[in-house]
Amino acid sequence: MTGLQPGRPEAAEVIWRWREPPKKNAEPSASKARIKGTIQGGVGLGVAAAIYLLWSQTIGTVVFCISTTILLSALASPLGLYRIIEGVFVSLGNHTGRALTWLTLVPLFYLFFLPFGLLFRRGRRDRMKRFFEPDEQSYWEPHKAFSAADHERQF
Repeated sequence: MTGLQPGRPEAAEVIWRWREPPKKNAEPSASKARIKGTIQGGVGLGVAAAIYLLWSQTIGTVVFCISTTILLSALASPLGLYRIIEGVFVSLGNHTGRALTWLTLVPLFYLFFLPFGLLFRRGRRDRMKRFFEPDEQSYWEPHKAFSAADHERQF
């Protein structure tokens, strides 16, 4: 081997520049938006039919109207109306996720973790042995002697 080979400047241009923020696509693809909207609308129509037939005609009709709106907007205006509708649903999902996080995790913390944490601290037993006991002579713990039988069935 002769050592390092000289680099090519055109290869260095395509290397990932990890210190720079990621570049956004200048223009989203209309065909990808149409395909995505068609799939979403088709699945929504299937769900609407199942709800209409098996559960409630009113809710099935509402889901049918929403799915039809998504499907038609994706086919007619994939970069206009469909993008606005998709943005509304993404925003609604983000806000719903944040609200559910606060509504479920905060009570879970205060009703479960806080009382048990206080109970464990009150007991003054240190099962993890996090603190040193000043009157101990040594902290050495004798280990069990291993034999060949211990290595035959390890799990």
